[in-house]
Amino acid sequence: MRRPAFQRWTAILCAGLFSALLSWPGPAGAFQDKLEPTRERLDTLRKCLWPEGNTAVDGLRQGLLGWHQTGSDQPGAGGLGTTGRQQPGDPIDSLRTQFINPPPREYLDTLDQDIRACTFAQKSQDKAVRQDVMNSVIRDINLKSDDCRKFGMGRKVPVRVSTLRGSAQDHGWEVFYKWSGASTFQGDEVRAPQLTSPANLELPPGEYVIRAEKKNPGGLVVRVDPVKIVVGLKSAVDVQLPIP
Repeated sequence: MRRPAFQRWTAILCAGLFSALLSWPGPAGAFQDKLEPTRERLDTLRKCLWPEGNTAVDGLRQGLLGWHQTGSDQPGAGGLGTTGRQQPGDPIDSLRTQFINPPPREYLDTLDQDIRACTFAQKSQDKAVRQDVMNSVIRDINLKSDDCRKFGMGRKVPVRVSTLRGSAQDHGWEVFYKWSGASTFQGDEVRAPQLTSPANLELPPGEYVIRAEKKNPGGLVVRVDPVKIVVGLKSAVDVQLPIP
């Protein structure tokens, strides 16, 4: 039975509109371009970690890009396939993922840090050092992946740092933090923009070492012992540093 003419024209118009949306070089295409730096970093990490931890990167890829795994891109398939990246499952998913916002700049910086650590490990002649650094990268990627599953796409986590003398706030302390990494490869130390108490930060998910210091009235620098914290898997992190 033939469909009425208006139904045929409606189907044709809908198909044409859908095709135009997929090829439209406007905002959708712009979002697609913005995801390319994230995709490139994940591809680099996956190649570097193979075979120690490519499944960790696959999990994070799902969180940051939302791509389906197909064909030889599946974990354990022995490579990255013909494209070196995962492919969208169908046209609807392809259109949907064009509107995913990329992670913030600070998040991408931590992926660059993982790449540097992984490259360092590959060049090391010490098997124990190599494995230790590789494990630190995999832990970082897994933490980011788990945070994506719990809170959505890549994010920065609010971190509140207080310095306490006994139970009372002690103000005016400088706060420093760095990616903890491995014993032989750690991130550069960064000074928080605010003094305590509190100092408020926004950090990508990861393991960090954090400390504080302050000059006493005599000009000597007093330092608080560094502590290791895990940022991620919670909506926010509250850190309390006891003053000696």
